[in-house]
Amino acid sequence: MRKKAAKNTTDADLLAVMKLTTNLSLRRVLLLTLASNRGAVRQKQLPGVAKQEIGIDLKLNRESSTAVVHAKLSLTFFYDDKQSEGEGPAVLIEAVYELGYGFNKPIIETDEQEYAGAIQIVGITDVWPFWRELVHSLTPRMGLPAFPVPLLNPSKLPKIQIK
Repeated sequence: MRKKAAKNTTDADLLAVMKLTTNLSLRRVLLLTLASNRGAVRQKQLPGVAKQEIGIDLKLNRESSTAVVHAKLSLTFFYDDKQSEGEGPAVLIEAVYELGYGFNKPIIETDEQEYAGAIQIVGITDVWPFWRELVHSLTPRMGLPAFPVPLLNPSKLPKIQIK
C-alpha cells in the first residue's frame, strides 16, 4: 500500500496516531538497500537545488500481530542553470529501510484501516533519525560537505484518515 497525500497532518491527527500506537512496539530497523552516486559536481560550486522523496509500503499481519514498513527515501541534488541542462543529478542518495513492529495486543479487522494510516506516520517518524544520520555521514565520504537533513516537521507529514 503506497500513500501519497496532498494535505498535511494536523495536531488532531497526530493525537489520534499517538492513541492508536500505544499498542505498538518497534522491534527492528534494517537498512535493506543503499545507493549513492556522485555525478558531475563542480569544483567550486555545490548544487543549489535539493529534492527529497519518501515512499512508504505497509504490510499488516493480523494473525501474527505484526506490521512491516518499507520506507524508501531519496535525496537528489541538482544544479539549476543552463550549464547543467541535460545532465543527471549531481548527487543522488537512496535508501530502503525495513521497520518491524509488533502489537502488544491483537488487532481486530475493524481496526486495520486505522492502524494502517497510523503506522505509516509512525514509520516515517521512526526511520527519520536513521536517514538523517546516513546522509550526514555519507556525503563527506562522497567528497562533499556533510549535509544536515532537517528535523522532521510533523505538520509536513502526509494526511491520513483516522476515524
